[in-house]
Amino acid sequence: MKSLIKTAVMLGLTSALLSATSSAQTYYKEGDVLPSPGLEGIGAPPELSLSDAAGVDIISGLPGFTLNDLHIGSGVSQLSHSITSQGTGHFWGFWDDYRIRFEYYNETASPYFKMDYGHKSKIFYRDPADGSYNPIKEDGSTFSGSRTEPYLFTDEQGVEVERHDSGPWRFTITYPNGFKVYIKGNVRVGNVMTNTGLQLFYEYESDILDNNCPVSECSQYPHADWDDPYKQYNFPIKITALNNRVDYCSPNSDDCSFSRTWPSVDYSWPTWGDMFGANGTGLVDARFTVTGVNGETTTYHHKQYLARKPDETPLNLNDELPDPLPDFSRGGNYYHTRVFKVKSATSSGNATTTYDYRDFSFEVVRDRSVKEYHARHNLVKEAIVDGASYTYRHELSQEYRQFGYATTPRGNLSGVLALGGAYGFTIPRMFLKTGNGIQLDYDEGQESNRLEKSTEYGKTAVYEYDARGNITKKTWEMDNTQSNPASYTDIIYEAGYDTDCTNIKKCNKPNWIIDGKGNQTDYEYHPQSGQLSKVTRPANDAGIRPQTRYTYEQKYASFIQSEGGSATQSGDPIWMLTKESFCMKGSATANGCALTNDEVVTHYQYDDNLFLTGIIEIAEGKARKTCLQRNMLGQVVNETRSKDWLTVSGSTVPQCN
Repeated sequence: MKSLIKTAVMLGLTSALLSATSSAQTYYKEGDVLPSPGLEGIGAPPELSLSDAAGVDIISGLPGFTLNDLHIGSGVSQLSHSITSQGTGHFWGFWDDYRIRFEYYNETASPYFKMDYGHKSKIFYRDPADGSYNPIKEDGSTFSGSRTEPYLFTDEQGVEVERHDSGPWRFTITYPNGFKVYIKGNVRVGNVMTNTGLQLFYEYESDILDNNCPVSECSQYPHADWDDPYKQYNFPIKITALNNRVDYCSPNSDDCSFSRTWPSVDYSWPTWGDMFGANGTGLVDARFTVTGVNGETTTYHHKQYLARKPDETPLNLNDELPDPLPDFSRGGNYYHTRVFKVKSATSSGNATTTYDYRDFSFEVVRDRSVKEYHARHNLVKEAIVDGASYTYRHELSQEYRQFGYATTPRGNLSGVLALGGAYGFTIPRMFLKTGNGIQLDYDEGQESNRLEKSTEYGKTAVYEYDARGNITKKTWEMDNTQSNPASYTDIIYEAGYDTDCTNIKKCNKPNWIIDGKGNQTDYEYHPQSGQLSKVTRPANDAGIRPQTRYTYEQKYASFIQSEGGSATQSGDPIWMLTKESFCMKGSATANGCALTNDEVVTHYQYDDNLFLTGIIEIAEGKARKTCLQRNMLGQVVNETRSKDWLTVSGSTVPQCN
């Protein structure tokens, strides 16, 4: 089975395979009024990142790059854009938040496939007994359909990705609260829109030039005849973020004009020949440049490196290299294109990072006697970030599938050893030792890569999980070497989740949490959206358990939905937080507070884009307003707050809009 799985899985799916399940994950980037369960004490373990501060993946030995370059909107209603190099060591090919891909590892021989959605990945296997698809991480995510027909993917938090065969959109991403992102295009992204009236418009050079490159050729890997047309067709030169309350651009259009200047990002790409010229004939400085909203530029400088015999003998090898020399170039090209410098715009000027590469050798012993020599070509030897040096070693011991370590400017060592798993892409035992004393061990018996133990600064935490990978128990093991070990007891945190995942929007969120002192907090959820509806905290000194309640209503955005039209209401509503309440002194009842005039209620108001514009606090028959004036980008341009509490009567709620 191992031979069926690509090595790339080990290198490119770090987050999908190694991240511990976070029950408190939120999909909102502006969460000041959006509640989520607190996981004090029992939150996710220390995040294991295989990339260091210089952006180098210690296992793959290659730098990875991610750039956040465009944004519009606020709160629930927003679109952000970022690009990534996907850990290839160079920036050729366009991968952003809205790239969705379904990929078999070996369609004829392997039942495994990978679902890429944005910058996340999920791996499934097909059960030969009934043909159903099951996630490797056993986290409750589901998949139905196939690569060649419409499919529906649902992740562990209830986010749905649906592929369509007809209609204006190829994909729809639906979040648990009803927020939708519509994506045009399959091979390349054409347009991105939301059900709140926000849009990203992609421009390609091929649309401007109207070149004659056939789509069947342009959408495939480039070759000599279609070098520039491939780039012109597949890689955007500009993306514009706009608000459809003001301007509308048809999802089928490749040429739109706007009534105002909207924020945009521009891309300048080198040609294929500049990047990957045969026999090393590419440019010695092939540049990919990103120009941001305010004219700031980030430039990735590339050149080709010759793959050659390493200048050092393999580790643990006492005798000389054999004569004739082994083929150190097997399995790869003689030249590799790598980023050797990044110049990015920062608030203090141009920050520069440089990378130096070399080939690393290692030996493999076959049948206990036959030595084979291999090389890992053009991996980072040194990275210099604003003058600070990081150095790397990538010699691979035969007992590990992946290995590497780095030395920081302060001399601290970070190392990763990864043994192989039964599926070839699992990492059932791994540890990371760093200068700050963190070590992580993965349970050898868990094929879903759940963290068993973490040690931080000499303190060890042991984790237990439910069937879907939610952390149900975290035990801080006390040091029993103390002079009086009986006086030291383990500190235990516990959490409870739904036994059956009948509602994916809430089943992976905690129903209760008990902290290290035995105090329990209870959580309830809005079933339609999975958002938090009630929090009951531990009892206070008066024996009262404080409770906060949240109310949601379906709201519809209004925006222009056709060429030359006026604003109309969206057909897809979103569950929005409209009210939050708690009792100041007494206990809560089913519908309010036990004491008269004890309830404090906060109302939230929104505009046509569902941007937050009003926060109204009401207590003891008085109200205070905070009103937010926003521009078409969702940015607050003015905030007014009433100086005095206003008298209100009955159920009347003052308005900001």
